[in-house]
Amino acid sequence: MDLDDGRDFMFKIILKLLFLAGLVFLLFFSLTCKKPVTTSYTDIDAIKDYINYHPDIFSADAFDTSRAAPFFREIPGRDYWIRIDFHNPDSLHFLKSADVSWEDSIQGVFHTFISGTEYQKRFKAFSKVQAYFEQWGNSGDLYRGWLLMKISNIPIYCMPFPTVGLSNLEIDTSGVSSPISLDGLRELKKVLQLKRSNPVIFTIQVADSTDLYYLHIYDENGWSKRRFKNNGSYSFSVIWTPSSQDYNTYRHFYIDCIKSKTVADSSYSTYDSRTWGIIYKVKQ
Repeated sequence: MDLDDGRDFMFKIILKLLFLAGLVFLLFFSLTCKKPVTTSYTDIDAIKDYINYHPDIFSADAFDTSRAAPFFREIPGRDYWIRIDFHNPDSLHFLKSADVSWEDSIQGVFHTFISGTEYQKRFKAFSKVQAYFEQWGNSGDLYRGWLLMKISNIPIYCMPFPTVGLSNLEIDTSGVSSPISLDGLRELKKVLQLKRSNPVIFTIQVADSTDLYYLHIYDENGWSKRRFKNNGSYSFSVIWTPSSQDYNTYRHFYIDCIKSKTVADSSYSTYDSRTWGIIYKVKQ
């Protein structure tokens, strides 16, 4: 090998080493540097993702669908839509915030059995969850920094608007009854907490004592339906003892009001029902 050939050989070696060093640098840079935030992922997308990943908070459960009951609901179709109103910081609000309305259109069939004969009544119902978010982080954080601060219960009502309902709910967990607000927003950290293995007495005040009232509640064995007992003076009560050990999950119990004719009168074609889903957690 002459001198020129040796120089060419060394030059090729140097080029290969530089090329490999460049690859190593690019690989290290891609692994250690934070990726830029894409502008296509918006605040709206972040809040929608939060809702979709927390169905225990926002979605009305398909309760009372067991065919073993004297009457039950079949839910063949549901549609969701969302409205988000953003508010920039001002003299009263330090952070950017958002008012959210999550609505659910429910198409169903009500099945009831009268004297051994099944009757079906189609119905349409709506549910609505209201929420309040604040943006505590930045665009690179999970959900772009949006956190759920306040949440409502879930009212579920049929159309045409129902005639049944209740005017007051009280819950007794320690010998003292506490009123539970059906409407409005409450702080997420202050939602109702029920202690495991501690009996809970639910008491409602109603307008018509001839109608039917049920508690639908989910526990470790699945959904159960308990009928409220008439105490007189338009007061009804039912007792339930939480047994679930799932302490980190939000759930809803449902107070279900049904017109008695909807269940027991074959000539009454109207589905007349109103339900409230009350958010809660089980604690140790």
